[in-house]
Amino acid sequence: MSASSVVNAPSGAFASATAPARPRVLVVDESLDVLRSFSESLAAAGMEAITAGQGEGALERLASETFDTVLTSARMPALDGIALLRAVRERDADLPVVLVTNGPGGALPNDVHELATGGVLLRPVDEVLLVRTVARSVRFCRLARDARRQAPPARGPRPEVPAGPAAATAFARGLSSLYLAWQPIVRGGDGSIHGHEAFVRTLEPSLADPHAFFSVARDLDRLVDLGRAVRRSAALEAVWFAGEPHRLTVPPPRPGDDRLHDPAAP
Repeated sequence: MSASSVVNAPSGAFASATAPARPRVLVVDESLDVLRSFSESLAAAGMEAITAGQGEGALERLASETFDTVLTSARMPALDGIALLRAVRERDADLPVVLVTNGPGGALPNDVHELATGGVLLRPVDEVLLVRTVARSVRFCRLARDARRQAPPARGPRPEVPAGPAAATAFARGLSSLYLAWQPIVRGGDGSIHGHEAFVRTLEPSLADPHAFFSVARDLDRLVDLGRAVRRSAALEAVWFAGEPHRLTVPPPRPGDDRLHDPAAP
C-alpha cells in the first residue's frame, strides 16, 4: 500500500442500499503497516479509508476533499498529529479528529482532549474499539453538519448562552443531540489504561460549552432530565470497553430523581 491510497469494502456497518454515502475517513500515520491495519479494519466496516503518510499530505487532502473523520497518530515527523489536529479545528469545526497516541493521555497538551472531539485512543488499539470510535465520530460529524445547514447564519463569533423562553428550546435541542466524548484514564507509572472517563457534549451550538449546558439545565430545573440522558448514553456506550471501569460526571443527585437508584434504569 502506498502512503496515499484508498481502501474500499462492499459490505459492513455502513454498507446499505439506502445509505447516503460511504463514510470517508482520512487515516494519517508514517507507518505503512499501521495504515494498512487501520484501513483494512475500517474498510471491513463499510468505510472508505484514504491514507496519508504525513501531516502535510493530510492537509493537502483536506484542502481538496471532504471527509467525515480524521484518524491520526499523535507522533509523526515534521507536522505531527497534534499540529494536524489544531489545523483541522481551525479549518472545519465540524470535522472530528480521533487521535492515536503511544503515551499516557495525561502527557498530552492541555487543549488536546478538548480539540480531539472524536476521542483519544492509546496503542495498542483494539480493532473493535477503533471501528466503533471512528463510526461514532462519523455519525456525529454528519449530525453536526446537518444541524449547521439547518441553523440560521451566525451573527457573532460565539453564540450567547440562551436565557428566558429561548433557554427551554435550546435545552431541548441540546438534550436531543447529547453525546459523550470518552477519554482513557491512564496510570502514571506504566502508562496502562485502567478505565475511561466520559465528557458530556451536545451539538446545540449555544450550549457547546458544557458549563453553559449544565447552567441552563439548573436554571430550568432540568438537571434530573440531563442526568438521566447522560446515564442512558453511558449505559449504551460503556459496552465498548469490555468490562473496563469507566466513570462519568453527572449533575448531583436530586430528591426528585426517583430513578437514580432503580436497578432497571440506566
